[in-house]
Amino acid sequence: MDVEINWVAVLLAAVVNMVIGGVWYAPKVFGDTWSKIVGLKESDMKQDAAKAMTGAAVLAVVAAYVLAHLSYVSADFFDTSFLSASLSTAFWLWLGVGFTTLLTQGLFERRPLTWTLITAGNLLVALLAMAWVIGGIGY
Repeated sequence: MDVEINWVAVLLAAVVNMVIGGVWYAPKVFGDTWSKIVGLKESDMKQDAAKAMTGAAVLAVVAAYVLAHLSYVSADFFDTSFLSASLSTAFWLWLGVGFTTLLTQGLFERRPLTWTLITAGNLLVALLAMAWVIGGIGY
C-alpha cells in the first residue's frame, strides 16, 4: 500500500497545534498554573524561547505527519471516511500512548494530577484539531 500524505494539511495541522499550545499555556488560561507546578518563572521561559519554539514547531510537523500517515492506513483498513479515521486515530493515539505516558511520567515524577490534566488536555485538543484539519482537507 502506498500511503498518500497531503503536506499542506500536515503543515496547516502543525500550525494549528502551535496555536493551540500558545493559547493553552497562556498565563490566563493554564500557563500560570502549569509554570508554578513545573517551577519555571517567566524569565526562565523567555530564556531560549526561540530554541524551544523552533523545536516545538519541528515536532508539531512530525506529529502531524505521523497522524496523517496512520489516518490514511486506518481509513484504508476500516474502509471509512478520512475525517472519521483521522479523528478516531487521534483519540486512540492520545488515550493509548499520550495520556498513559503522561500519567506514568506524572506518577514517577510525583507531579500533581493537575499537571497531568493540563498537559494531557492540551495533547487531546491539539491531536483532535490536527485530525480535523488533516481529515477535513484529505489526502
